[in-house]
Amino acid sequence: MKRGSLLPAATGLAALLALIALAAAGWFGFGWAHAAFVEKPRAHAREEALDAAQSAALNISTFDLADLDASFRNIESSVTGKLKDEYIANKEALKTAITANQASLAVKEITNVSLIELNSDEETAKALVVLHQSTTRANQPALLDRVTMTIQLETVDGVWKASEATRLETLPLDVPATPQPTPTPTPEPQPTEPGGR
Repeated sequence: MKRGSLLPAATGLAALLALIALAAAGWFGFGWAHAAFVEKPRAHAREEALDAAQSAALNISTFDLADLDASFRNIESSVTGKLKDEYIANKEALKTAITANQASLAVKEITNVSLIELNSDEETAKALVVLHQSTTRANQPALLDRVTMTIQLETVDGVWKASEATRLETLPLDVPATPQPTPTPTPEPQPTEPGGR
């Protein structure tokens, strides 16, 4: 009687274990599929967008007086849409202004690049970039600024490009120290002798 009563229980336990194993397999299978088809492509898109933001910030912040045509080719290769149209439309005016001022702009260092928005479905992103930009003019000391900007990005034929660039802040880093006034010595009060002498 006892052996007979254990059989249904054992069968039920085996079925329960099989169900748990099936559920676990399904969960881990979902996790693997999610990592393979969602997380990995998103991480890849993030990496490509960051690289594109860095390249765009570098290119639009660099104007080499010795080879302005190359500078503009680099810019046009990393921008798209209205931003590209603006650079093409203003290219000659910018060349004239840069040549007249004998000025060259170069990026000395990109100190920070971070994505603040990423839409994998629409393939758009927005990055915050902080860089150090030097400006050199003939017979003048070079100036160094810290520039903070946002770069709006989108894909064009599978390649991330900048569609908008907004400069948020420019802070000079090479500001001569302002001379501080020299304090005027003040005589210490002398002790008064008894009797007022």
